Amino acid sequence: MRRLPVVLSAVLLTTLLVNCRSAPLSTSYAVPESPDWFVSVDGDDGNDGRTPESAFGTITRAARAARPGDVVLVGPGTYHGSVSTQARGREDGRISFVSAVPLGAKIDATGSFAAWDNRGSHIDIVGFEVTGSDYQGIINYGSHVHITNNWVHHLAVPTCNTPNGGAGINHADYSATDNWTVGNVVNHILAPAGCYGLVHGIYHANQGGRVQNNIVFDATFAGIQTWHAANGVTITNNLIWNSEVGILVGSASGRAENFLVANNILLDNRRGIEESGRRFGDSNRYLNNLVYQNDSDFVMISGVPRETISADPGFMRFDPDGSGDYRLRADSPAIDAGIEEGAPSTDFAGMLRPQLTAVDIGPFEYCRQACDEVPAD
Repeated sequence: MRRLPVVLSAVLLTTLLVNCRSAPLSTSYAVPESPDWFVSVDGDDGNDGRTPESAFGTITRAARAARPGDVVLVGPGTYHGSVSTQARGREDGRISFVSAVPLGAKIDATGSFAAWDNRGSHIDIVGFEVTGSDYQGIINYGSHVHITNNWVHHLAVPTCNTPNGGAGINHADYSATDNWTVGNVVNHILAPAGCYGLVHGIYHANQGGRVQNNIVFDATFAGIQTWHAANGVTITNNLIWNSEVGILVGSASGRAENFLVANNILLDNRRGIEESGRRFGDSNRYLNNLVYQNDSDFVMISGVPRETISADPGFMRFDPDGSGDYRLRADSPAIDAGIEEGAPSTDFAGMLRPQLTAVDIGPFEYCRQACDEVPAD
């Protein structure tokens, strides 16, 4: 498959305006040329789903039809109500749900507990706008699930939902493993007063996996939180602001070990990076992170941050409402200041990493002139 051309504005980030809400637009991912199933706002679940003209009307119906190796292409428009996907892929045959236009397919789940409830393993959820649900944006109970290039925002969160809380993206099954959350924008996951520790941007409750290249802001508690059975998670090249805690590392059911937290930018949070829990090993690494204007940059139990940069990250234009240009200026201290280990091979905009001599800190690679495009699949 070839990747579609990347269409960028003069400031690289296009601003998507929906109901007076804005977020940076993720612009690049592989769109399949020959999908197996089609979904359209003008479709009908009584159709066979095999062509754009005979598309299903819901993603839930397409999921019942999908088999290992299949691709479900979802047309632009607003899909009201929650999505439920229980299809199971395989290691050699993942099932992909892909928005045909980046962020063009919108899941508005107003009044539902969760916008998208996934129960299958070896699944890709790519390029959707998700909003309006009460407590969970995308909640996943499978293993080897990749949630990428989505915009999850403005959940309702009418109560604290004690003791379970809520999250924009949630890998929730304690027995699952190797789940990825990559290249998403998650914002305005805000709860009523008194919901301390319960409502987060991204929540990761199982072993292994990756949390990379995400932009998270305006989360009630943690921008990114690991807990329950989390262990050995790679958390790299994220940008987080305006949360109680930028990144919280912890595990409730075992020792919190083998975490790599590197190349992240954390600014304007109450606490930048925090360890929480009772049992910690000495194998967690906090390397080459950039912290700026947090009330406290680190709250550690046993971890020792190394090669930390404490400075203005040097964005092209920082705007806390999400409409800024979060690429790096030529004088940014984040350029060439990251580590290669654990860094994703491309940045938030789909450009190859590194562009210069070393990996940059944060979700964007600085490129002096023309950036290398992602090679075709």
